[in-house]
Amino acid sequence: MYVDEHIGTIIPECVVGPLYTCPTARDIAAVQAASPQPLRPSFSDVSAIARQLVLTMSVDRPVIRVGPDPSANEWNMAVVGHPLWLWTTEPGTKSATMTSSGYRFTLAATRTSVTFDPGDGTGAITCRSMSAYPGSSAVGRTSPTCGHTYQHASPAGGSFTITATGTWEVDWSAMGYSGTIPLTLSQTRALKVGELQAVRVG
Repeated sequence: MYVDEHIGTIIPECVVGPLYTCPTARDIAAVQAASPQPLRPSFSDVSAIARQLVLTMSVDRPVIRVGPDPSANEWNMAVVGHPLWLWTTEPGTKSATMTSSGYRFTLAATRTSVTFDPGDGTGAITCRSMSAYPGSSAVGRTSPTCGHTYQHASPAGGSFTITATGTWEVDWSAMGYSGTIPLTLSQTRALKVGELQAVRVG
């Protein structure tokens, strides 16, 4: 049997020449020992690549909606003491297949909640489900899932800043490994809040 000449350093019985001639089956084991398989990447290496890919998969930031829509009234503002419905309209899932460093990754992102900070100092509201405002039939009604009622007006000539933060879980798999990466994305919206005062005539 003829084998590559580097085998001669492993099997002394091989005859020296342009090729080494080995009279026994020992060369087979030597070839296997001299030709190691490529090393499999570690979980930490693959997960590090996955984290970088998550940042490039373009998961949508929250698109904040408020109902009743302040722009629909003549004052262009929300009203103190009137319940507001809060929700977002960006897709709640996103998937992608990407290749990096020669490895193929499958990623699936799922939004698990949205946290609203209404900007009036009352604290954040975390919503695992949200309901879109159905229209005038719901005026004065509290959202069954996610909402807020402002108790005082925004600063004179100014507005409150609503911040919505979407919390996501991104499942990934590649090279026989898998894992979940957390992701948060935020967006803001200005909201003017004022008081309506009755005027007595006569």
